Amino acid sequence: MNERRYRQCPPDKRLSALIYGYWSLECSSEQEWVYEKIFPLQYPEFIVAYKGQYFEVGHDKLNVMPKSTLIPLQDQPRYFYHTGDLGLFSIVFKPSALSFILETNSDDFINKIIPSRDCGEKIHRLSNQLLQARCNNERVQLADRFFMHEKMSNEQRHIVIERIIQHLISRNGNIPISQIASKYNLSLSQLERQFKTTIGFTPKQYSRLIRFTQILNHYQSIPEWGQLITDIGFYDQSHLIREFKRFSGVSPRAYYDSSKGIVEQSILNDADFIQYNHHR
Repeated sequence: MNERRYRQCPPDKRLSALIYGYWSLECSSEQEWVYEKIFPLQYPEFIVAYKGQYFEVGHDKLNVMPKSTLIPLQDQPRYFYHTGDLGLFSIVFKPSALSFILETNSDDFINKIIPSRDCGEKIHRLSNQLLQARCNNERVQLADRFFMHEKMSNEQRHIVIERIIQHLISRNGNIPISQIASKYNLSLSQLERQFKTTIGFTPKQYSRLIRFTQILNHYQSIPEWGQLITDIGFYDQSHLIREFKRFSGVSPRAYYDSSKGIVEQSILNDADFIQYNHHR
């Protein structure tokens, strides 16, 4: 018997420029191993495993995941196993927040999984506090307090980039990058350099990730592909299929014909959280 208890929690309103919110998940399984496939989404996360342990599938072995881990933006799926009881708590960042919090270039972290000990002394200290907390309500309070201090003690250097990100999201990633650069009085090279330094992706790469996420938002039923192609801005059906396979590793048909939906399939991939934030 498998049980999952999933909870979402918003951050302090004053942190809305840095954090989307928090989620927690507790799994209890009688199976010897539970396999999870994690799709890339459009925001980075800091995940603490306060109960149990999970493993990433490497090329020829299972790699033990650290107790606390930064997962920056990814553009490829990842595969995990866990067994027995598992408790996870996640801080879901705005895309531009990582370089603000870590005070470094985000493109140093793309497609990597970073243990908290490699994220700087302050983040590692926070991770230890989150691991030792008695409950998830206490973890939310600890994270709010920590990031409020960081917000107050650092300059807000990425307001323009965050506005550009929200502009891209509002258009489903379907807007010429030259138009974005012109709107914000930047040259194309300035925009690409600042964007990549801040979130790790170029505007074009992030727009592709936005469109992939929009497809996943239709996971409860097979979407009308013709309408989806028009709404999200793919050239044609083959373009949509190619992009979907690029990020997920499978075709849309294979995914939607599978017996497991995305929420059932993933312990870390919180599609409900996307819909919660896009529609509240």
